[in-house]
Amino acid sequence: MNERMQVRLFAGCGIASVLLQLVGAAIATVGGKTHNLTISSTATHIAHAVAKPAGTAVWIGAYLELLGVGAFLAFAVWASVKLGGGLLGAIGQTAAAGYATLLASSLAVAAALAHRAGHGISVQLATTLVTVTEALYVGTWFMTAFFLLAVGALAVSRAPRSGLPSPPWPQRRSRSKRSASSRYCSRSPGSRSRASPSHAENVCSAASARSRSQRSPSFI
Repeated sequence: MNERMQVRLFAGCGIASVLLQLVGAAIATVGGKTHNLTISSTATHIAHAVAKPAGTAVWIGAYLELLGVGAFLAFAVWASVKLGGGLLGAIGQTAAAGYATLLASSLAVAAALAHRAGHGISVQLATTLVTVTEALYVGTWFMTAFFLLAVGALAVSRAPRSGLPSPPWPQRRSRSKRSASSRYCSRSPGSRSRASPSHAENVCSAASARSRSQRSPSFI
């Protein structure tokens, strides 16, 4: 696979990860009430949500979210390597792996709660599963922050530096780019064109003055 195809593939994985997680969460929320439970939900709300089995849409949404986690992991590892790797790249890859692990674990616990819904699960056990799901999800925030900091530092270090002051000494020019007057004056007197002596001296004097002004450093 060439580099252009890799860029398209892994950049597409990054876009697909966001879309899959958003669409999956929306479908799971519409398909069942267990996906809407949070740590602030009351016991009555939890009991009502787990009273009926989860529908098919809940599982479709959960699978889409898991696919989004895998797509994000592929994009994150590629981006860390593409931007230069090294220590910051290793930190970015580790943070991305931690994010994917915590998010997948949170989705797995939520799926366990949805599986037990409508099958006699107690409110206390359901509350515990909701709390664990929320705790794992909150942990993904810190992994996301570490990943963005590492990848952002890599991107800044690779950005082209512009606006820097030019060195005070002039850049050397190749011999092939000398002016016509310099080439004319470098010839021997006998090989010069049949111009008047005063005109030839004026041309050579002007070329010599320009050459001295270019060689002299300018610190202004």
